[in-house]
Amino acid sequence: MSTQPHVVSHSFAETTASVTQDMPYIPLDHNCSGMPEGWTVYVHPRGWIYFRNDEYNVVTDEDIRNPAVFFRIDNYCHEGVSKPPDGMEVYLLGTSDPSFNLLVDHKQCMAVYGKEDTKAEKTISNVLRSRLLYWGFLKRHPVHVPITKGAYSEAVDAIKFYYFENLTHGLRSIAPFSKVECEDLLRLLDAGKVQFSDISPVTTTLVAWVLQEIYSFRRADTYGHLTYSQLNQVREASVRPLQKNIRLPLFLDLIMTLVINGLLFGIPKTYLEHVKNASVFHDRLSSLQESWEKYYEQLTREYSDFILVSTVLLSATVSMLSAVDISQTSQTCAILSALSSLGSITIGVFLVWRHQRNIHSRTSTFAYIHNARNNFFGLTGYAVLLSIPVVLLVWSLIAFIAAIVAYTLQNLTDGSQEGVAAWVIVGIFAVIFACVMAGLYSSTVMWRWQSDLWFMQYIRRLFR
Repeated sequence: MSTQPHVVSHSFAETTASVTQDMPYIPLDHNCSGMPEGWTVYVHPRGWIYFRNDEYNVVTDEDIRNPAVFFRIDNYCHEGVSKPPDGMEVYLLGTSDPSFNLLVDHKQCMAVYGKEDTKAEKTISNVLRSRLLYWGFLKRHPVHVPITKGAYSEAVDAIKFYYFENLTHGLRSIAPFSKVECEDLLRLLDAGKVQFSDISPVTTTLVAWVLQEIYSFRRADTYGHLTYSQLNQVREASVRPLQKNIRLPLFLDLIMTLVINGLLFGIPKTYLEHVKNASVFHDRLSSLQESWEKYYEQLTREYSDFILVSTVLLSATVSMLSAVDISQTSQTCAILSALSSLGSITIGVFLVWRHQRNIHSRTSTFAYIHNARNNFFGLTGYAVLLSIPVVLLVWSLIAFIAAIVAYTLQNLTDGSQEGVAAWVIVGIFAVIFACVMAGLYSSTVMWRWQSDLWFMQYIRRLFR
């Protein structure tokens, strides 16, 4: 008995005598030529093969072309397996114990291990598990059983709902497919273009994979168990930031607070807020990665703007240093401004390069998140690092202003016309400085809810 199959299909064997000049298409997805009697070999779209016995409705992945394997499976079919009813088959998992074999019911789209009755009353958990097993089986064995119209519609309807959830919840959605993935799947599964009478194994594989992912998600999401309010509570509890509660020693925490609010002008607080928002985990790694990728893009745009401003400020500072009659104080402030601008440009360019290089790398993204939240100072220290370019830019601007003021004040000691002009410039500078500080304060506090500070309340009472 030959056990080596030839790649010849039924249709080809039956029509060989009538082949004309128009050669018919030769399907390679199944054949029984050269196989033991009653067995057919099927070729998965990915290229692997599996075998099915039509008499006993048995499917196996073991290579029955091996005589020893075929002898064992053939004996098992004759002695250990009773033929399942129509619409059902047994998937042999390579063991002689029937309890480890999978009983597949194509009518109900369910599969169970052993001899459990798939028609018996089940809980929602058992149904979800049986459907998950079934679609996993069909994904690996799609050639001999086409997908049904009902299963196809279920897959399309589920994807449409997940698309709607992505639209309404955005990055907070925990759907198993992202918005882009839903769009691609709906385009592939366009029901208007599908002829269910001639469904292909590739389409069956795709739909089976989609439904396997759907039922896997439903099992994890307590599908069909909780009420609306209970499910919302569970999902809200699962939304959590990826930040550890790192508690620094009291003196280090005090020093960090003074540095952030003093030397760094409170700028790291803004970056810390953005980092926390990007670190919220919604039970889907793809959403977390997408959130961080958007944050990377925002950072690179900000750093590019800071680099441009620092470059212009550096050029102005160098021009000021070329003045002949500049005082020592002005010169010192201008040099400090130039050094701060150079530092801002250098760090900004490096951060833009590193973020752009790794923005779409999933491995680098998760390593980045892990290192950001697991350093000694936690996300606060990471926010301080991100704020260095803009902090240096602010210090450069302050030093440049100080250099201009010092250059102006060096003529105030005499009563010449230059001294009068210097006083006028100082007065104008004071007005501009007050307007700038008022604008900075207003633009800072207007973005968040807060009560008036004590001195603002006092000023408001004075004018009532």
